[in-house]
Amino acid sequence: MPYVSRGCRQTGCPAIVRSPARYCDTHVDNNTVIRQRREFDKGRAGDEHRKLYGSARWAKLRLMKLRESPFCESGSVCDPEPKTGRRAPATDVHHVKKARDYPELFFDYDNLACLCHACHSQETARTTEGFAKPLREAA
Repeated sequence: MPYVSRGCRQTGCPAIVRSPARYCDTHVDNNTVIRQRREFDKGRAGDEHRKLYGSARWAKLRLMKLRESPFCESGSVCDPEPKTGRRAPATDVHHVKKARDYPELFFDYDNLACLCHACHSQETARTTEGFAKPLREAA
């Protein structure tokens, strides 16, 4: 397998690394992005409700909900398309009441909403303290 030499991906670092490495020895363990992802994942790993997302029951329920409502139900970020008047396609299924706080409602069909990815990201950032900054409410 041929190796490619390239610069370290850490901003401002002049070191050259060989593929498949992306960072030099100095920055591979001290990289801010990698460290933040590891810490975030470690914090989420212990949550009991995270295991439910990998279940066959969730996969079937999610698919059922997306088939019933193929377009975004929120409309907070996405605007209706001018030609058809429809919202963006729904890609994510959102728990209206947080799965962490209400695990008994995880599989409750009425607690789910179909959202496009942009609306789901905004809603999650607004309601979850794990993100850096919650979005401001519109004044």
